[in-house]
Amino acid sequence: MPTIRTPSVIQQRIIVIVSLVAIGVVAWWQNAGGGAEYPVQKFFKTPVPDRVSELDFTSAEVSWSSLRIDAQGNLIVDALTETALLDAVVLLREQPSALPMQRMALLLEKQFGPKASEQITELLPILKHYKDVEQRWWAANGSKNPPPHAALFRLQDELLGATLAEAMFSEQRRLMIMMLASQRIRDDSGLTQAQKDEALEGLQKSFERNGVH
Repeated sequence: MPTIRTPSVIQQRIIVIVSLVAIGVVAWWQNAGGGAEYPVQKFFKTPVPDRVSELDFTSAEVSWSSLRIDAQGNLIVDALTETALLDAVVLLREQPSALPMQRMALLLEKQFGPKASEQITELLPILKHYKDVEQRWWAANGSKNPPPHAALFRLQDELLGATLAEAMFSEQRRLMIMMLASQRIRDDSGLTQAQKDEALEGLQKSFERNGVH
């Protein structure tokens, strides 16, 4: 329980004197005609802080700087898009109001132009929704060995649309397929170690030729 301190007699007298002086100042202000144009309560009003200016967009700006725009000013959606927008998604999750989005739109337009800025701001809430669902999916399936990645890919197609999901997660999907194929080779008891090594090397070369490095 907190300790409550009562003021001493001297402190009580000081408080009374200060109160009387304050009342006198208010009465003088009103009698001098100041009250008509400058109400006393307005004089003592505490300014409301600008919550948008207090938010730190630095990390979001740094991460989305890796986004790419084509010659027509359109956003290029690729394997880097999700990573580039993750800090912005986190900021929207922590500050779920329209103000961070408005501020982001201004910063994005300044950096990428109006067309790409509009496309990015339309993508952000879609990606935020997906990441929220994905987080719950991993909480339910992350302990499985191996996790049902095919189900995750279907979830991506459902929430993002097949075209957007393929553009954004194509590298992730190819890498996951390679990892699952590698695991099957390692677990194949019908292969010698030399055969496994040869198969794994061939698998690695095949995926490198298809753009996975």
